[in-house]
Amino acid sequence: QMPEAVLIFICPPSYEPLENRLRGRHTEDEETIQKRLEQVKVELERAEKFDYKIIDYNNLWRYDIVVKGGYKHENCRM
Repeated sequence: QMPEAVLIFICPPSYEPLENRLRGRHTEDEETIQKRLEQVKVELERAEKFDYKIIDYNNLWRYDIVVKGGYKHENCRM
């Protein structure tokens, strides 16, 4: 345990885009996709325990940062 650690959770904007990304890759069979999606549900439930939540829109130029107790929108230019 490291109480001084800053915890960052990276997630999709919602469950549906993540499922679409997984299926669109055509790299895994249906059983594997279902297992991954079930694990995602568990992980998303834990997101509130993190200090920051970065919402990845699958675009390197845009992301949102959600801070505990508030919300901060960012546009990233890399």
